[in-house]
Amino acid sequence: MSNCKHTDWLRLWRSGGATNLEITERPRCLLKDVSKPDHVRPSLLVLLGNRSKQIAATRLGIADARRCKARSHGEMHLFVASARGRTDKPVIVSDGDVPLHNRLPFCPRSSRCHERRTRALAEGFGGRRAVDLADAIIHRTMLPLADVVCLFAQDIGGIDVALQRLQSWFGRGQPSSMPQIRPRVLLVVGEDEHHIAQLRLDDIVKRSPNAYVADKCTDVVIVSLPDKSSRVMRQHVIVSLPDKSSRVTRQHGAGGKVGWHQFRNCIFASLDIARKRRQESSSLFSARHFSEFLCHAIDSAIDPAWTPLDVIRISRVSNPIATDLSFHVGNVVGLCKTVTQVKNVAIPLIASSLILDSYPPYMHLFHPNDVFDRLYEDACANVGHVTFTNDDGPSQTHIDLRGLLREEMAVRFENLNQNQSAAEAHRSLIVHLQPELQHLSSEDTCLCCIHRRPQTGLRCKHSLCHVCVDIFYRPIGCDERLLHVDECLLCGMQMSGVRIQQLPKTAAVRVLSFDGGGIRGVAEIESLIGLEEKVGLPMSVIRNFDLCFATSCGAGIMVRLCDGWDVRSCREHFRKTARCAFKPRLLRRFLRSFPCLQKLFLAFSVLLTDSKYPTENLDGLLRQEFGSTRSIMDFSKANELGIMFGVTLTTCGQSDAVIASNYNGIGNARTSPDYGVLMPEKGLRKIPLWEIMRCAVAAPLYEIPMVCGKHDLADFPSYFPQREIEGVGTFQDGGLTFFNNPAAIAMDEASVVFPSQGEPSVVVSLGTGSSQPA
Repeated sequence: MSNCKHTDWLRLWRSGGATNLEITERPRCLLKDVSKPDHVRPSLLVLLGNRSKQIAATRLGIADARRCKARSHGEMHLFVASARGRTDKPVIVSDGDVPLHNRLPFCPRSSRCHERRTRALAEGFGGRRAVDLADAIIHRTMLPLADVVCLFAQDIGGIDVALQRLQSWFGRGQPSSMPQIRPRVLLVVGEDEHHIAQLRLDDIVKRSPNAYVADKCTDVVIVSLPDKSSRVMRQHVIVSLPDKSSRVTRQHGAGGKVGWHQFRNCIFASLDIARKRRQESSSLFSARHFSEFLCHAIDSAIDPAWTPLDVIRISRVSNPIATDLSFHVGNVVGLCKTVTQVKNVAIPLIASSLILDSYPPYMHLFHPNDVFDRLYEDACANVGHVTFTNDDGPSQTHIDLRGLLREEMAVRFENLNQNQSAAEAHRSLIVHLQPELQHLSSEDTCLCCIHRRPQTGLRCKHSLCHVCVDIFYRPIGCDERLLHVDECLLCGMQMSGVRIQQLPKTAAVRVLSFDGGGIRGVAEIESLIGLEEKVGLPMSVIRNFDLCFATSCGAGIMVRLCDGWDVRSCREHFRKTARCAFKPRLLRRFLRSFPCLQKLFLAFSVLLTDSKYPTENLDGLLRQEFGSTRSIMDFSKANELGIMFGVTLTTCGQSDAVIASNYNGIGNARTSPDYGVLMPEKGLRKIPLWEIMRCAVAAPLYEIPMVCGKHDLADFPSYFPQREIEGVGTFQDGGLTFFNNPAAIAMDEASVVFPSQGEPSVVVSLGTGSSQPA
């Protein structure tokens, strides 16, 4: 985009029977005209008119004649006013005309200077006439954010037409979800028309005192504009709209003629009043935030499902509220055993977590009550009233969770006004609550942020999500992705060597999958050795991947590599353990000299034990390698390498495919009906990793073939029986479904776990080939 001096923002045009709206990125371009856009807080002045507007803007020093010239029908422009002495309080001017003659351009403008996009307006948008379309755009885009609106009656057909426009705007409903954001309207009339305008406006207010106007703007100011030969203007009459105690109140300015400077003072005084009102309601935005709200205002204005502009929800477009927030809030409350614990632990912790979620760095500090009402009230209402049975008797105590959280959130917000960030305030609270939190734990809710599932188990009994790791822990050295978890924030336990690597937000995901195949799994290791040699980097090949999935024998290979094993060491270990795991039963070895008896013995063994080989050897190997207590969720070398991995399993009975992962099944947008996520009620950390690995390689006899020719029961591939995990279920080899190649699952999980990363940049699927027939 070239650096042009054009100011056009919106433009209506017609093509055949359709009406289109042309939109530029002008609001964002304004930032280059504002010094310190993250600190200064502008006001919005809307000027609607033509020739009279141009004269007034020039005389008042708001803009020169070139910048505020007459506009074409259906155009709106944006620029920063050239008002001297207000660099700390800049004024953004939205300048346009009202298309009264139902004439609109018939083609879009060229795009030589800057980008333009065209959106077709839905049928019935605003109305059929051009003026109705313009009214809808003004109502939905300007009024929600405007501080002062100047309507020049002489330019748009006179007083009656100007008042019709007011009624049209205000009759379209509330433009903003925040009623405290309302503009002052300056109705600019001819030199001898102020009395008529006052009577007409009084009549409108009397006929509809509450509808249309009262809750859409703060007041209406009628200003008489001098004619072309005069350099002065007459008195202005302020008609304040009715409040609860009165229908109409008036304030009359001094009589006689005054200079143009009084009109200027009226405008800037009105802007200052609006600034003060916005400041008191926490709705005075920085220039950067304001420009983004303008962009979102026009995008939402042309949406067929338009609703009043909600700046609080717009500010969360890139960081939406957790869809399962009510579950997490209810889970934390459910961990408490007494009313006192709820009020002293759960309520402060949840309220502080809402502050942490609401006010990340550079977020506008909306009033906490508005934030709670717009974002969190429904989630807390879904939890409802909590009832506890008192310890000293059969009576019960009801807790209004919504009301307590709303009050506590307002209290916690005060810390932000004392130059303390939301993260610092939340950390201080958690440290204060450590004596209570050290006894609480959950694998369904991260007790640090209470907005998502935890992802990694620490060396204590607590688990954290990686968002909290990113917020509360510091990077090691110059690598900002590698974070050092030196202590558990929830219980204070000191740790060493716990390092977690995060995937950069701009990086695409790299996926690796391992097929099943028994002893043929050595082919996958050979492929990785070849890949490592081709890459030629002085590190293990597994570090080139972010997400790994494996089935059957591939699971063992994958977990060893994720634990930091060298790929060649992994090959030697695979061959050694394969010889031990597939060692025949002792009696079968004694019967080698009697093939018929050996075959008969093997057939009966398969029928009785569902496997050709004894399980004791395999179970012992897995316990020795992975330990008897380590879980798949516990911190491991994989976390330091930044690798997420999962293992496919098959449930017995239903034969459903499920996955067990080291990231605790995070992600809320799974839509695939082909597999589920293992989320046991007692939690993944209660299941030893070796048991999951044992289930992954269980390939039992799931079909009894008829003895026929050379293929009898002893030849059927049944290696190890299914495995029951106590309190969870019975599982077997994930390759028994159609997921012996888990690449499809890995691709689906990549889109769920990394929704903003796009499609994977690399996908490597390792197979094991097939055996040669005898």
